[in-house]
Amino acid sequence: MSVIMSVINEGTNQRRNIYAAKKWEERWARMKEPKNSRTILIILLALLAIVSATLLRSAATSVDTYAPVIEVLEKEKNTVMKLTAASTSASAFISMLPEDAGTPIAQQLAQLSTYFLLIVSILYLKKFLLTTIGYVVFTILIPASCLLYASHLVSRGNGWKQKMSKKLLIFSICIIAIIPASTGICSMIDTTYNQRFALPWIPLLKQKPLQLIPKKEKRSGT
Repeated sequence: MSVIMSVINEGTNQRRNIYAAKKWEERWARMKEPKNSRTILIILLALLAIVSATLLRSAATSVDTYAPVIEVLEKEKNTVMKLTAASTSASAFISMLPEDAGTPIAQQLAQLSTYFLLIVSILYLKKFLLTTIGYVVFTILIPASCLLYASHLVSRGNGWKQKMSKKLLIFSICIIAIIPASTGICSMIDTTYNQRFALPWIPLLKQKPLQLIPKKEKRSGT
């Protein structure tokens, strides 16, 4: 039994020595890196954090930057508001029918109005989040990512700071681009649908209606 325990302890010590040797090799490789390039990279990261918190923040929080996106959101909001008004009016009209014949239909239309109002609330929230997310990303997240990577270069420690900075940067790019990207995709789908599936007889409704019943000709007096 003692022999088995000694063999297990010896194997454990060997694994610990191998792990420690790898750590020392990694630290030695970091120490052999040129100091000038690391210093320049730290300075660039600090400048990027400052530019992000000042210039990029002012651009990201400006309404003019998101003018095309806001225009699309306004069009969608107006469309949903028209649908809400139409469904509410139809529900009120159907509910006035005698003998409660259209009560189920009126209830369904009233439920549709609730869904339309929820969509309008989401569109308002998207407009609000445009500038708010820009402020959070360029004031907090990107400078924090730059400082984490610079701290990794200074401390020469393990790579958790480097991994965290990369994940933070990717997360920042995703959340700043999700609303403009989704709005652009919706606009592209809407345009494609209108071009491909538009009914050809809709423009005819704008023309003058045809006179289906001919006028009676006046008979000349004899």
